[in-house]
Amino acid sequence: MENQLTVVSPQFYASIKKTFVSLSSEKKFNNEVAFAVQILKNNPFLQRMSVESVLQSVLNVSQTGLSLNPVLNYAYLVPHKGKCVLYPGYQGLVKLATDTGSVTSIEVNLIYEGDEIELDLSSDKKVSKHVPYLFTGKDKGKIIGGYSLANLPDGSKHVELMSAKDIEDIREYSESYKGDKNKGTTYSPWNTSESEMYRKTVLKRHFKYLPKSDKNEQLTKAIELDNKDYDFPMSFEQGNYIESLLLSSAINVKHEREIHQRLHANDFTQSQAKECIEYLKENQIDAISSGNHYSATDIVNKLANEK
Repeated sequence: MENQLTVVSPQFYASIKKTFVSLSSEKKFNNEVAFAVQILKNNPFLQRMSVESVLQSVLNVSQTGLSLNPVLNYAYLVPHKGKCVLYPGYQGLVKLATDTGSVTSIEVNLIYEGDEIELDLSSDKKVSKHVPYLFTGKDKGKIIGGYSLANLPDGSKHVELMSAKDIEDIREYSESYKGDKNKGTTYSPWNTSESEMYRKTVLKRHFKYLPKSDKNEQLTKAIELDNKDYDFPMSFEQGNYIESLLLSSAINVKHEREIHQRLHANDFTQSQAKECIEYLKENQIDAISSGNHYSATDIVNKLANEK
């Protein structure tokens, strides 16, 4: 109960005011705290999340340049693994993309089974014709894909296409979606806001190929926050780092072989790779052990036991 009374009190957010205002303004701080308090009052489940994560989520509003104003649909406070997390919405990502100056406008259109669409991948347009199901007289049907259309400052256009399968393959890495599948629930935004999640996935893919500017920091931060719900396959850099750490590791041969096998099978996710890297860093052969295969961790533990 004390935690609930704390997070729904505007005074609770005083500890982040100085940092928030330095990144934004006092007016925005007061407005966003008011929005956060209202959201938390209406969501008892969010009130049970750690108070530290609530503070960090509100602070992330200033770091991304988004807003919790429910009318704008720029960002949301959502529960995730016992923490309150700031998730940017589709409209929020569109705002940040145009704020960078890299594009003058950008939008994502979904393609349904009932639509009439003509594609020409050899042209700059790629989508030469798209008549929505509302005007074809056909049933809406399932989503079969989507495309993002960006207008660039020089007047040119840039298009990114994704099939429904491409989008759904990414959905499979969502922790909240996997949680729903395992528990038979429908709490994931992939179930509560399917069309927005399809749009957001196409948009994030498009961002990779659009021109960058010196104002991309807030957009990058927002995408980083959004990706917290996903556990993608490990990166090429992570794989290389694990291999280099294995060369000087002090782990047993069996465990080393298991890690090598998983590496070659590309069986690590990004979070698993991160854990493996930390484990190997803690179990390196000490440089001053004169050939004895002791890790730095072993030495520290031995010295501690001898005190």
